Amino acid sequence: MSEPVFVAFATQKGGAGKSTLTALTASYLYYLEGVDVMVIDCDDRQHSQKDYRENDLNVTGENPYLKKVMQNFYRNFGKKAYEIIPVSYTHLRAHETVLDL
Repeated sequence: MSEPVFVAFATQKGGAGKSTLTALTASYLYYLEGVDVMVIDCDDRQHSQKDYRENDLNVTGENPYLKKVMQNFYRNFGKKAYEIIPVSYTHLRAHETVLDL
């Protein structure tokens, strides 16, 4: 098993595309390259990644066509969706010795 690689997309500017770049990169690595990924969403104010995932689940649950498309997608790749963990700054500071900050 190889060592984990940590990648961060960060800037204080809103609307710069961090969430989009994160979702595209994680999806590419996970679904096309077969790399196990975990997205940690550290934006205390909005947790965009978690919200996007919840919206996707709600929309596909309400639309039979989209539900079938997503079922086929996951069946073709043989994987479930990658994990998204919303984490607050306070939570990170509480675990700084574990994270070696």
